[in-house]
Order: sequence, then C-alpha cells, then structure tokens
Amino acid sequence: MLSETVIGQGLRARLTTRVAALRGKRLGDYAAALAVRGLEVLGKFGLYLFAARRLGGHDSGLLFFCLTWVNLASAAARMGMERTLTRHIAAEIAVGRGHAAREALYGGLEWCAIVAVGWAAATAALAQPLAIHVFGQPELAWPLAISGILLIPQTLVVALGFALTGVKRGALGQLVYSSLPPVLALVLIVAGVHRLDYVILGYAGAYAVTGLIAIEALMRDWHKLSDSGAMVPEGPTPAPLPTLWHTAIPFLAVELVSVAMTSLPLLLLGAFAAPEEVGAFSVASRLSSLVWMIIVSMGGIASPRFAELYRRGEFDRLAAINRLSRRLTSLVCLPPVLAMLAVPTFLLSLIGPSFSAGASALVVMSIGP
Repeated sequence: MLSETVIGQGLRARLTTRVAALRGKRLGDYAAALAVRGLEVLGKFGLYLFAARRLGGHDSGLLFFCLTWVNLASAAARMGMERTLTRHIAAEIAVGRGHAAREALYGGLEWCAIVAVGWAAATAALAQPLAIHVFGQPELAWPLAISGILLIPQTLVVALGFALTGVKRGALGQLVYSSLPPVLALVLIVAGVHRLDYVILGYAGAYAVTGLIAIEALMRDWHKLSDSGAMVPEGPTPAPLPTLWHTAIPFLAVELVSVAMTSLPLLLLGAFAAPEEVGAFSVASRLSSLVWMIIVSMGGIASPRFAELYRRGEFDRLAAINRLSRRLTSLVCLPPVLAMLAVPTFLLSLIGPSFSAGASALVVMSIGP
C-alpha cells in the first residue's frame, strides 16, 4: 500500500509538472491566435465571395487589384516598424522599462503615420497616369485614387495590432490587424453596398473603427508602459536596445519581400490581362496565402516571448518555445496544403464559377509553403 501511495504521488507530481510546463508555453495563446485566423479566413473569403457576386467579375478584379496595391504600399509605409514595436515593447517591459516601451510606441506610430500619408498622396496623384499608361485600364483610375484613403488607417491599425502583441495581447492584436476589418467590410457588402468605390471607402471605415478598438485596448494595458523595478532581472543591468530604425530596417526588407511575392505577380498581371483574369488569379493567390497566414499567426504569438526570454538571457526556455512553435506550425499547415493540392478547382468554385480558372495557379502556389 505504501509503495502504491508513493507511485500515485509520483504520477500526480509528474502530471502537475507537465501541466505547468504546458501552461508556461502558453498553448492557449496559440489556440486563440488560430481561432482569430479562422475568423480572418471567413471574413476575407466571405468578402471576396460577396464582392465577386455583387460587383461582378470586372469590378471585383479592379477591387482585388486596389487591395493588392494598398497591401504593398502599406508594407512600405510601415518600414518594418510594426514588428519592431512588438519586440521593443515586449523586451523593455520584460526588464521593467515601461516608459522606454511607451516611447517606442509613440515613435513607431509617428513614423508610420507620416510615411502613410505620403504614400496615400502619391497614390492619389499617380492613379490616373498609372491606370491609363501602365495598366491600360482607365476605369481603374478612380478606385485606385480613393485607395489612398484606405492606406492610412490600414497602416496605423497594423502597427497598433503589433503593439498589442508586444504587451502580450497577441490574439487581440491579430484580431485587430488581420481579422476584424474584413469582417466589418463583409457586413457592409451583405447589407447592400455594391459600388466599387463605396466598398473601398467602407473598408477604410472598417479599419478606422478597428483602430479605435485597438487604442481602447492599449489604454487598458497602459500600466504596463510604466517603469516597474520589480520586473528587473537579477544580474548585470541589461544593455540598452538599439534604436527603432536599427531594428526596423531588416524587418522592412523581410516584409517587402514577403508582400512583394504575393503582390507583384498580380500587379504585373494587371498590365497584361483582363480584370476577370486578375480576379481569378487574385483569389487563388489569397487562398494559397492561408498557409502563410498560419505561419505568421504562430510567429506573432511567439515573437514577444522570444524578445522577452532573449532580453532576460533565458536561452533554454527560448529554444523550447522555438521548437514548440515549429512543431505546431507544421502540424496545422499540412492539412490546408494537401486540400489545395487535391481539390483546387472545387475550392475556387466555392467563391464563384469564373474563379475555377485559377486552379492551376493555386496548385503551383500551394507547393511553395
């Protein structure tokens, strides 16, 4: 009986240790992030579906072109500052330097706002000559011009979402910068908005509303952006972080390459193909990007933990989080890749019959991830 009691206590102790370890790895955060990404998928593909049916193949192709341009220009306008905000805010809070985290937040948002306004003005000014002389579609001029309005709130909301991730509100941050705006825009289309320019302006309004939600959420965690000596780790005083720009420049290169890989093919296609073909290719491209969205989601949850543990010098825990992130990402990404390879035509036909023409492109693009 004594030995059974000892064995039972040992098993309970091991179980308690395992549960504590899983909690420390914050698996709930990964699950919440995947749920948010699922909402994003429903919102975006619902938006594409209803936009294609309400606007028709021609106008929906113009819409996808404009959204692609805005995504590329917004990535350039953010200059890598959004990912820099996540790391600087998390790293400074980890060692009790909340005021430094706040200064990083102010600085990053200021730069994003200034450059976004510049890109928006350039978009409006160049819309007509680009539409006529580069893409050969004069009807593209007006929707492309007003896309500059969308560019500003999208840029700032993405930065705010990454700032929320920095204060360990990763799922909420992803809801802000990726999921909520398309869901709100979808609601407008379902409610009866079916003019191309109104859809773009409605999308801009959705980002503006989301931005207000993000600001309110940050204010609730504002206490984290104050200095706290209790959080300073033992040992030598942590060295100051590099400047925002020093951290942002590598992220800018990575972000531009990432966005360009999905945006430039469609922009180039727009110069040679009809809007209907652009629409079919765009839907296939965005469906294949589902895998990329999952990878980004997992990385977004892990990134503040990486910054925190590295800042504290806890490299064993950092390696464990890295292994967990890679395994979970592989496990979750495999099923959608197999589906895109097996039944591409069926998946695209769910959006609309005319979009099944992009099946071959979907197969090719799904191999990349």
